[in-house]
Amino acid sequence: MPTDTLEQRVAALERDVRALKAKGQPQLFSKASPNPNWVEEVAGSMKGFPEFDEVRKIMREMREAELAEFDPKNGAP
Repeated sequence: MPTDTLEQRVAALERDVRALKAKGQPQLFSKASPNPNWVEEVAGSMKGFPEFDEVRKIMREMREAELAEFDPKNGAP
C-alpha cells in the first residue's frame, strides 16, 4: 500500500509531466484542436503487420454475419 501523501503524489506527477515536456513532446499537452487530417497521419501505419490483416479479416466476417442477420433474403423481419 502506498504511503505517499497526496501532495507527494501530485508533485511526482508534475515532475513527470515536466520531464515529458522537456523531451520534446509538448503536443501531448497542447490545448490546440486535433489535426483534422488525422486519417492521413495514420493511414498505412499498420502496413507490414500480419496481425492487422487477421483483425481486418475477422472484423469483415463479423460485419457480414451481422448484416446477414437483418437481410430479408435470410428470413429477417
